[in-house]
Amino acid sequence: MIRVFSSPATRLRLPLAALAAAALLGAGPSRGQASTTSVNGRALQAVLAEKLSVSPGKVLTSQVVNYPPGGASKSHRHDADVFAFVLSGNIVSQTEGHGDARVYHAGEGRFERRGEHHVVSRNASTTEPASMLVVFIHDEGATLTTFDH
Repeated sequence: MIRVFSSPATRLRLPLAALAAAALLGAGPSRGQASTTSVNGRALQAVLAEKLSVSPGKVLTSQVVNYPPGGASKSHRHDADVFAFVLSGNIVSQTEGHGDARVYHAGEGRFERRGEHHVVSRNASTTEPASMLVVFIHDEGATLTTFDH
């Protein structure tokens, strides 16, 4: 069973989360081939981008974020609602105003609302890589991630 956390105080058990992650990972991007890009301390692999039929003007975009040992992202915000699911390793994450930084282990996830300030996002290990599936729900044309300067 997969534990998914929408906030540090709220825990939901979603046995289908692993199936959803597998389905997204098994699908290729809707336009073109999968690509990997190195951005701000981590490598991003595009997985899928599809317009949502249930919400015109909205798009679901997913990426796999790969952190090398000791890798970290600069603090940032997303112009999207975000679900992050740890696929391997352990990732430290903290969103401003939502308590202390927390380690998320493989099989755990978190939800982040559009515009929240994500102040910590890093691999918890200096010797092992870590990865997570990140799913964005956003307006067409939105800038998914804006890093602090």
